Amino acid sequence: MNKNTMSSLLVCCTALLPGLLPGLAAAAPRADAGPETIESLRQQLAAQQAISEQLRARVKALEQDRSAHGTDPGSLDLALDAKAPAPAVEPDAADSAIAEALISKGLVLLPSGSVRLTPSVTWLHDGGGENQHESLIYGLGLEAGLPWGLAASLSLPYVQRDYPLGQADGTGDLSVGLAKRLTQETASLPSLVARLAYTHDTGADPFGPVPIGDGVRSLTASLSALKRSEPVALYGTASYRYAWPTTATWWDGTAYQAGRVAPADIYSLTLGVTLAATPAISLDAGLSFDFIGEDSVRPLDGAPYRSSAETAGYFNLGATFTLGKDLFLNLSAAAGVTDDANDFVFSIALPYRF
Repeated sequence: MNKNTMSSLLVCCTALLPGLLPGLAAAAPRADAGPETIESLRQQLAAQQAISEQLRARVKALEQDRSAHGTDPGSLDLALDAKAPAPAVEPDAADSAIAEALISKGLVLLPSGSVRLTPSVTWLHDGGGENQHESLIYGLGLEAGLPWGLAASLSLPYVQRDYPLGQADGTGDLSVGLAKRLTQETASLPSLVARLAYTHDTGADPFGPVPIGDGVRSLTASLSALKRSEPVALYGTASYRYAWPTTATWWDGTAYQAGRVAPADIYSLTLGVTLAATPAISLDAGLSFDFIGEDSVRPLDGAPYRSSAETAGYFNLGATFTLGKDLFLNLSAAAGVTDDANDFVFSIALPYRF
């Protein structure tokens, strides 16, 4: 048996010393020990010797197994490899508030086989007096975890608007999405999630005086990064939306016009931080910006023109609460920080997993 093998055997035996010492101490003969006590001690010593023989047999079997697989039988290295890459950071408990907050932002995907149903209500307010705009959006979202690090989502809103030109309500645009986890988070690198979402023009009246829906079909690609350092999680999301040109009849403020509309590309950026205040409460703060280009409009009667570019920026605050084993409460508020943004946005959601 070579030096490395002897070292491995010593490591194994050392691990058992705490269990052996009490027996050896009890085996030490006393001056007043009688014949029955001495016989009992002999039996204990024989048992300890049998354990030692089993350890030697185990080491020999391990050597033979490594030899059969073409490895050095004398190099049973039981120590940790200092050069091994750092293990992936374990995700938070699935039922914790911060885990739900990260799932709701698309930073973490549901496990395969899990389903999440999310009813929500969002209120938007902009302007004041005679130029006041208000909207209520009742949302219903469904998300399912799939194998291979995938997740699918579906959402359909119902919209009520109160504008200076009148009131309107109806079904908004249907959206379906597919997300893929690209990388797991490690001790030094963030996790990455890519998402592709398609929005269909199911809005009730997208080009009327009080629009319901965007009126175009669009595809949005996004990439999200998440890095955690307990109890804080830092995240960022960048996205791009492309919308297909469409033929429409729209209200220009005084009359209806017909023609062709090529919607502008939209670039979005979100940066934020989420804090696990307690296992049942998480808090969130961040900034988000939508950079909207110029729409290209070609009326049937009249010269073509372009709309003005816009930048909608928001300061976001949020909180997530665990209400039960599979039920959560998400609260969020946003204040517009640019002229093109709504003044205020408030939202409440009740995600339920099953």
